[in-house]
Amino acid sequence: MQNIFDLSKINQIIENNHPARILVLDTNVLMDEPDTSIWGVTQTGSTIFLLSDSVIHEMEYIRHRHDSREKTDSQDKADKAVKQLASLFKQGNITDGIAIKAGWIVGVPSPKQDDLDTELAQFDDIVKAFGRYDTKMLLLTRECGLSFERIPVFFVTKEFNLFNVAEMNGISCHLHKSFPIENLKIGRKLLNWDKVLNDIQDKIKETSFEVEATMTVQRTAPEWLSEGQEQIIVEGQGVVKDGTKNFPFLWTICFSPGNFTTSLNPPKQGTSDLPWIHLDFLGYDDFEKNLYDSIVDRLLDSTSPNFEEHTPILQTTKSLNEVLLYYELSKNIKSKKELKKICDFVEKTGDPEAGWLELIAGTDLDYFQVVKVFLHVTETFDRCWSIGEPYHFRVVV
Repeated sequence: MQNIFDLSKINQIIENNHPARILVLDTNVLMDEPDTSIWGVTQTGSTIFLLSDSVIHEMEYIRHRHDSREKTDSQDKADKAVKQLASLFKQGNITDGIAIKAGWIVGVPSPKQDDLDTELAQFDDIVKAFGRYDTKMLLLTRECGLSFERIPVFFVTKEFNLFNVAEMNGISCHLHKSFPIENLKIGRKLLNWDKVLNDIQDKIKETSFEVEATMTVQRTAPEWLSEGQEQIIVEGQGVVKDGTKNFPFLWTICFSPGNFTTSLNPPKQGTSDLPWIHLDFLGYDDFEKNLYDSIVDRLLDSTSPNFEEHTPILQTTKSLNEVLLYYELSKNIKSKKELKKICDFVEKTGDPEAGWLELIAGTDLDYFQVVKVFLHVTETFDRCWSIGEPYHFRVVV
């Protein structure tokens, strides 16, 4: 086990101010209540609220995702939270810590990619069940607990499954309802974190379902189905494994390759811009609804350019170019016409990565920004889901 996060700024606040506790906040907590002026804990003493930089990436993904009408509420919450954070960041340097009435809010940068990958590789089953982001949050909680033994450290989330797993393995976790937070369990003991995370791995293997989904066909939908908007039909086969039996299934997804939203490329009204999915378990239907819904959600997440590293992406090169251009170079794009012009330039190179490198090298970004953008673009294109490629994940229900 190695220290992979930079906690030096947090250590300075602790040494100078002696806060009573550290709370590592999950994204869903921030989305539920982004107004930091009401954050607090009913117990006495000040609090350090920790935000991973992944919070920003996840909320950007949620606010631009356009894959079901039921998730409109989440998009609205994410949009509100992003704007609230932007207002907060104007008050100081978030990585140094910004003072609020209840204490301090501190942003923790991501570790070096190689260091993070090394740590996450040890907990592959946790990653498959909860994703790299939530696993990284557990690693951050672990490192804070080891580095600041005199102060209680809590992971705060609204996700029941993640809370249950953390609590059952001795991690101080709080199931968030509202601010101010009440009834934090102050009693704590030193944990053998290697054993804790390995026990979580074992528990997940016992209580979750392993899913393997493989894409077999990808084609353009006929015009009568697409209603004037390009639609892609993807078909595949899969299997659900519960440790003793295998349950094969077939899956079909129909979606628009541009089903993300930007101010330059707003979604069209109607039903054709929403992806739909069908799972066929070949006559077997004795599954919990939560299991079926969880598999649907994981597959539908692949229809949008997603923030979750190592999750396959069902998008065309053209649509990926558009969304990456918007996210990475939006300050340089003034109109939808200009977006199309730049996207066509990248397309004509015949090599998206080379086209992107030439494009961003010609901007006013400094060298390090260029390298960062290029590496992100390269990684994103590497995640395009290919025919015959299996996607492995776990579902906790």
